Amino acid sequence: MSPRLSKQPVISRTDLERIAEERLREAEALLEAGCFTGAVYLGGYAVEAYLKSAICRRLRWEHLLGAFKTHDLEGLLLYAGLAPDLDADKAVEKSFHEVAAIWNDEQGEATVRYANPEEIDEKTARSFLRCVLGDPEGLIPLVAKSDILTAATQIEQALFQLTPNKAAAKAHVFETQWGNLKALIGSDGFKDVSLIDRQEIVWDFLRESVPADSLAHLIAVYPMGLAEYDRRVTYQ
Repeated sequence: MSPRLSKQPVISRTDLERIAEERLREAEALLEAGCFTGAVYLGGYAVEAYLKSAICRRLRWEHLLGAFKTHDLEGLLLYAGLAPDLDADKAVEKSFHEVAAIWNDEQGEATVRYANPEEIDEKTARSFLRCVLGDPEGLIPLVAKSDILTAATQIEQALFQLTPNKAAAKAHVFETQWGNLKALIGSDGFKDVSLIDRQEIVWDFLRESVPADSLAHLIAVYPMGLAEYDRRVTYQ
């Protein structure tokens, strides 16, 4: 009989993200201190944690399950839904393969954990962390970008379900140059509603319909009539 996948919660998504950020700071500190193997280990640890967090976000889980207790970066990337993003960006794809080649053996185990401190030199460590953190070629920016796209999709899908005064709505969510989201919402149900009341209707609906971590990316909503919405979207 095949073993069952563990459904036991292991760690919360927010803890994974907090740990990943801390490991990255430690990796950079170790790199500057000349501890190159330690820097690579903690940088790979951070990538692994970020990918596990991305899996939780994609599946809308608050906790990572035991089924994903693995060090296999290729497997984690696949379940995080990031493989198409990787295929579309050759620079990031190259970075991923460089990181995975150092981090994993053929069985997907994290071999760096047992590496001889003399095996990894400064050049290798700096290249490894550049592949992890570099913008735009790094893996962490790829995961962060994916979070924005996931949030935009969830917000837009929710807004299409909004029916102010029982009138259908259209919605367009877009990313700003600063990496935040804004949303245009058009509905004839807003025709006789004040601007303040429109804002309250939309934000109250979104708080009930969209996960808080996705909604945190949204900085502004613009509810309006359908005619104005069509004009705005045309020139957006």
